[in-house]
Amino acid sequence: MLTTPEAWDPRETSRQALRKRMLPRIRVVQTDDQVIAMARDMLKATGLHGHEYAIHAILATVAGRNRAGS
Repeated sequence: MLTTPEAWDPRETSRQALRKRMLPRIRVVQTDDQVIAMARDMLKATGLHGHEYAIHAILATVAGRNRAGS
């Protein structure tokens, strides 16, 4: 599961206010089999792997799908 706590760093106080303003704007979306397959294909095409790149690929896939639906 992709969660906002992954981005939270209690040692970094300068951006805490910004994060508090941004949290209500986050939209939660379902990652279905199609999103996972598209993200996996993106990673395969680029030769990248690992947790960080997987998150980026999923976000790019969801953003692209939402943009196409707009």
